[in-house]
Amino acid sequence: MKSIDNPRLTELHEQVDSLEQRQAEQHAVVAGLRRDLEQAKEDDLNLEAAALKTEAAKPKPKAPEIKRALEAAAHDLEVVARALAMAQSDIGQYRAKNSEKLLDGLQRAKAARARAVASRAKPLLEELRGFYAVDDDMKVLKPYLQHESPGSGEAQKYSLFLGGVQTTQSAFGGRVAGLERGNLEAVIAALVRLEEDYPAAAGGTDAAA
Repeated sequence: MKSIDNPRLTELHEQVDSLEQRQAEQHAVVAGLRRDLEQAKEDDLNLEAAALKTEAAKPKPKAPEIKRALEAAAHDLEVVARALAMAQSDIGQYRAKNSEKLLDGLQRAKAARARAVASRAKPLLEELRGFYAVDDDMKVLKPYLQHESPGSGEAQKYSLFLGGVQTTQSAFGGRVAGLERGNLEAVIAALVRLEEDYPAAAGGTDAAA
């Protein structure tokens, strides 16, 4: 829940993130020690067998020391896992206790973002309508265009008296980002209306206690 400024909730989430990171690191330590232990067991057996063959003194095994380190690392992993569960529980309890304040903060945050989106969509809508106004003006010229080649499954080409070559798709409007003119205008107009759809609540701030 990062869309509102709530210091306590932020603190709780940072605690969980930190513990999750420690848990991942401890998992890696345990996994590495398990591999080391298996290898040490093999090495100990091979060294002991070689000593027996040559009647040399029995070498000191390395596996027991690694096994103790693994047990300690596994213990630490369990401690971290329990601390993480407690921290996650703290977040749940905080949300339950402050749900109304948090909801109020989220509603205010959404209203603020709706205003921001609407403020950017308004000039975009005007520019888009100006873009299509050019298409409308081009359509006025359509009767005066000199037909150059018959259609053959592709867009027919027309040469404007003022120069240049356009196609029926580019000269008279077409899809933008896969949307027809009316649909595209409707989408941006809906963004403009977000400010009305999500009015700011009276009083208070975005942050919950």
